[in-house]
Amino acid sequence: MLKYDAEDFSSEMLLRHQLRALPVENPGDDLEERILKSVFTGQESSQSPSLSKLFFDEYRRVGQLAVAAGFFVVVTLGVILTFLKDTPMDVGAGYTQQDVEGTIRRPVHLLLHSSRRMPGALIRVVLPENMQLDGYASSQVLQWQTDIAAGSNRLSLPVKILGENSTGEILIEVEYGGVSKRLRQRLTHL
Repeated sequence: MLKYDAEDFSSEMLLRHQLRALPVENPGDDLEERILKSVFTGQESSQSPSLSKLFFDEYRRVGQLAVAAGFFVVVTLGVILTFLKDTPMDVGAGYTQQDVEGTIRRPVHLLLHSSRRMPGALIRVVLPENMQLDGYASSQVLQWQTDIAAGSNRLSLPVKILGENSTGEILIEVEYGGVSKRLRQRLTHL
């Protein structure tokens, strides 16, 4: 059983008496609805910041992963292109196709390097007698004017080699601004 001092008891009685003397407003008929509304509103507002924080944190994490993946792709492509830039392309066939006995179609791929852009450059291809360009059978010399970009430029020629055990040399000449450069590519019948 608890023991109270007379002084504690009297101060407690005084406090109760003062509390009872305070004016109390009539809560109204909608007290229950207001209490429930404040309880539910309080729960939603207390959960909303944490949900939005989780949402924001998740998208920030996804954004960081996307930036890291993009950086990885750029670095990988840079390394690959650096190695490919210095690797000469093979002049030769990716495939050969035999048409008529002794005639072989063979794509010839040449890589032309240009240190600057050359708009309106003239390209001339001269073939030996035992070779033709597919689609230009009657021409041993084919020339055209085109723009050449700075850097590596690929020239693909659909060549027909006529006759068995034939060899020959294709001459490619590029003219621009009064200066010409000649490239020679030796081909053999496979």
